[in-house]
Amino acid sequence: MMKKWLGMLALLTISLAPSMNAQSAWNSTEEFRAEYMRFLDALSQRVPSSDESTWAVDWRRKISDIRQQVNGLPYPTLDQFSKITDRQAFTKMVDGLAAGDSFTRSEKSPGPPRVGAAIVPPDFSGAVAGTTCSTSPTSAVDIDAEMTGLVVARVAATVAEAACASLVVIAGVGTNVPFCVAYGIARAVEEAVDTLIDRQESCNALLDRAKADATLGDVINVHSDVGALAALFASLTGQISEATALLRAQLKQVMKLQLTPEGRRQIVPAILTCTGANCPNVLASCPAAGCSWNNVGPLP
Repeated sequence: MMKKWLGMLALLTISLAPSMNAQSAWNSTEEFRAEYMRFLDALSQRVPSSDESTWAVDWRRKISDIRQQVNGLPYPTLDQFSKITDRQAFTKMVDGLAAGDSFTRSEKSPGPPRVGAAIVPPDFSGAVAGTTCSTSPTSAVDIDAEMTGLVVARVAATVAEAACASLVVIAGVGTNVPFCVAYGIARAVEEAVDTLIDRQESCNALLDRAKADATLGDVINVHSDVGALAALFASLTGQISEATALLRAQLKQVMKLQLTPEGRRQIVPAILTCTGANCPNVLASCPAAGCSWNNVGPLP
């Protein structure tokens, strides 16, 4: 995803960096400073204050340094910085970044999944073990907003770099030092956001792999369960067949007892120990010519 954005950067730089006269002007220099601080505040929300990893501490330090630089810019320098930043585009970008952060924080947690006997949830803790990544992924909304911020910062850095590299005195503007300062700030923001996006995408990849591993494990479990269920059905079918055969044999023994005159009634011993298909058919033990009990006629 990052390569796709970087591949489009050249075209975006041309399209998003209009001439100074064509840009939407700021109402005041201080408005630009306030909006830039809002931009940095939105970025700060991307890394939880509870994250005390080396990376998080270093990243927050960078954002803090940038904030101090912007706060400390003198009016002339800040004025030149604002002139290379389109008000409408920048404000829209900050709104999107802040909205993305608000969406992420207000998004309701889906809660723990309903896990059945064969379903195992992803092991997010194991996936990020040994890293500084969180077990919660960064939403696509946040990353898209950060991508926009990265492009805006990169465009500003490109324009400021060109002005910084020009003549020491620029006609109608004055010294190019303010542009060099603006370039340094924009470049620092660009590097910070770029690093943030890379980390978030890397962490998301680890969590996605945990989901894939869990899905594969669940498929294997379900496959095994289906096999076990088929074996269970086969076993139950056999048990039902045997029970049915045993019941029929016992019913025939009851019939034989009922049809035999008093004093001559006997239970075939095998009926007491057989289990089903191995039970004798006591009604079939008559002579070939047939037999009868109590004058009921021929029996099989």
